[in-house]
Amino acid sequence: MLFLEGFMKSPLRYQITEYDCGTVTFINYITHLLDRSKIQPVLIKKIWEMSLDVNDEDKHIGVGGTSTQAISDICDWINKNNSKLNLHLRCETYKNSQVTTQNIQKVISDDGVLCFRIKDLWNVEHYVMISNIDDKYIYIFDPYYFSVKENKNPNVHVFNQNQFGYNITIDREYFESNADTYTICSANNIVATAIYKTKGE
Repeated sequence: MLFLEGFMKSPLRYQITEYDCGTVTFINYITHLLDRSKIQPVLIKKIWEMSLDVNDEDKHIGVGGTSTQAISDICDWINKNNSKLNLHLRCETYKNSQVTTQNIQKVISDDGVLCFRIKDLWNVEHYVMISNIDDKYIYIFDPYYFSVKENKNPNVHVFNQNQFGYNITIDREYFESNADTYTICSANNIVATAIYKTKGE
């Protein structure tokens, strides 16, 4: 598990609209992995340019949030430009049957984090960051701010005061179940994107 190194990392962020969970989650896992001095402005600019790509039926820009294809395209751009732009990152994507707690454990063991698409407490498809896993819990940072009192799920534990690493823990047994929200199977299109610091960073 990665821990805060000195005071060089920034706090993780919450959404500023109802729709930018994908954008903010991608920025959060870069923030979680890299010190501020290592984060290239071109990368943050590119994430904002490529995300919020889904319009609603009335063609309002971004109201449909960020597609899994856009997340994949951002990852491809990072992998293609990592050396040239000194991004210090690499990505890989897991889909459907590849998305298992065993593979999540492997990513975390390799000091990576995951951008994971789930259904949230309101049964809406939503991106969160998985930052750790152990025998009891999955540790996530959910960029959608809500009060502890709004959570009625006894298997989901909210810690709004924590802005480094995670703000929710999910009982691992529940996460691996077929329940409707905050589980590995809750999204219709199961996709998890792993991101790592490149070697030597």
